[in-house]
Amino acid sequence: MFFEINGELVDFDRSKYYLDNIEEKNPETVYFHFHEDEDAHGPNEWSNEKKIITLARGLNLLPEISYEKSNGNHVIGYEGATYHGGNEGTSISMYEGTGQIDPTAHQVAHNENYYVKITTQDSKRDVDSSHDAELGTLLFDINNIRLDFSQPKFLEDNTGAASFHFHEDQHPFLWYREGEVTLQAALNSLPGITYRQTSGGSHIIEYDGKESYSMTYDETNEEDELVIRQRTTDIDPTTYSPESGDIIWVYVHSQRAPENEH
Repeated sequence: MFFEINGELVDFDRSKYYLDNIEEKNPETVYFHFHEDEDAHGPNEWSNEKKIITLARGLNLLPEISYEKSNGNHVIGYEGATYHGGNEGTSISMYEGTGQIDPTAHQVAHNENYYVKITTQDSKRDVDSSHDAELGTLLFDINNIRLDFSQPKFLEDNTGAASFHFHEDQHPFLWYREGEVTLQAALNSLPGITYRQTSGGSHIIEYDGKESYSMTYDETNEEDELVIRQRTTDIDPTTYSPESGDIIWVYVHSQRAPENEH
């Protein structure tokens, strides 16, 4: 689940969202929660156990998050702040995959990807301002293991790629773009990652990194699933150029690699 507020994603890989820490106080959190075990769960992989519930109820079970509808508008609370979709300058949209949903009616289901997007007139980001560059986010998951782009091999000084790179700035998924570049060229500039397409336009990703996951993933292989989106929109990396504020998600799941989910 992605939960975005003014361009920033909520980090669900925190102790206050882990079932082990919240179930005793509220046993119903077993219906919708996150886990700490990085060997069995991805950083934003939600879990549902024992009872199927609506997404609205699931959000209300998460600490310091609330959801309700008011006159047909989404109203979301997060860490003491309330965002009302009916207010001027505030926009709230909720998706499963690429389609908008009504969380009061939509029941959570295994393998579904939820995206909550909140935008207000107040949008700020504390980043390295010493470079004249466009900024965005890249999340690259292989079987729910997320690549850490703060590793030295991905940093600008080591890749020599001025057009698309990362900085040592406490933002491990924040990319910097200087000049025009397609997403394909951007991905191919990162060590250990190669993107190409089949003649029919299907995704192919070659990954050379963590040993058990180093292989070629092909969307035409029935054992592989590849998704590449800018927020909730599927994109073609050969023609799409990353834009300022983008949140790009590359998701790879393969039955040929070790599973990393419950």
